[in-house]
Amino acid sequence: FFNQNEKNEEIELSHIQEYIYEINKSILKLEMQNSFAKRGNLRKLSQNTNYFTSSQLIEKIGLSAYKVDRAFPYSAKELKKRFSTCYLNIKTRNFPLTALEIKGKINSIDGGEQYLFCYRDFNKKLMCVLAEKV
Repeated sequence: FFNQNEKNEEIELSHIQEYIYEINKSILKLEMQNSFAKRGNLRKLSQNTNYFTSSQLIEKIGLSAYKVDRAFPYSAKELKKRFSTCYLNIKTRNFPLTALEIKGKINSIDGGEQYLFCYRDFNKKLMCVLAEKV
């Protein structure tokens, strides 16, 4: 399925587009996410962040797809104002806080239809994306 030389394959970096994707953990463990993403025409949000993006929906085995509602710079104060006591699923990658720490800061409740992805982008800015699972 994958060639061992594909492990270190470079992938194009991008700002968030219409969709955000998480790649299956088994592919991440094999360290084949860049090759997998490249074959699916995905762009990576940062070299060290395993979130991917595209302008069109890509439905592929091994991918979890989410439709982006909005993207914005991380601010605990703004998050608390927007999402305090809301149902929210929080996910983090390459971010200084865990999902549990963010949940505690903004006083959100686990669950619901909305997902908040927190990550460091390729410019090293802390970013958030609000999305819904496709």
